[in-house]
Amino acid sequence: MRQVIFTWDDNFLRHALLTAPVFGKYGFKCTFYAIPGEAGFEEKYAGAFCELAKCGFEVGSHGYTHDDFTKMTLDEAKENMTRSIAAIEKCTGKKPRTFAFPYHRYTEDLLGAAKEYFIETRNTLCGAERVDILGKTTFEEMKAHIDSGKTIVFAGHASFFEGEKIAEMRGYEPIDIVTLEKCLAYLKGKGIRVVTMEEAAEMSGGVVCFDV
Repeated sequence: MRQVIFTWDDNFLRHALLTAPVFGKYGFKCTFYAIPGEAGFEEKYAGAFCELAKCGFEVGSHGYTHDDFTKMTLDEAKENMTRSIAAIEKCTGKKPRTFAFPYHRYTEDLLGAAKEYFIETRNTLCGAERVDILGKTTFEEMKAHIDSGKTIVFAGHASFFEGEKIAEMRGYEPIDIVTLEKCLAYLKGKGIRVVTMEEAAEMSGGVVCFDV
């Protein structure tokens, strides 16, 4: 069955305060990709990610640090991945099973390394199209991707209320929560499954398509 996956990168409190509740309203779950090596993670973000995991949301790995993996040696990349796994498991009580490369940059060797530790990466779900969602993204654009009939992996950073001043966005473009909710309502009305990346990987047998 076709499905839609929503993924949210980086450490933002609004994942728990704003994004997760609107998914819960429609009975959906999504994936949050944490960076546990970021300064202040345990004090500021660990509790929120722990609560998200308890509520059934997936907390995956975005690396221990938000560094470009293509600039690392393979051993450095593996160490980064394993450190992220240990830190996220300590935070949530569950090992992360999927991985999102920072900046979407990777090589075949890096994908092979990721496959040693994770069942799937965001970039390699077979038959799926990754679509970035930003502050300027409209419902009509999201609907067009959904109506394409493909399995869609929406990739964003966070959500916001229109007119809100976003001090913590650090240059990223969060999507308007109204646009997001309109999209979720459309998916609910169409009877399209909204699942986590982990669930999608399990349904596909954990098959990774290498497309570098």
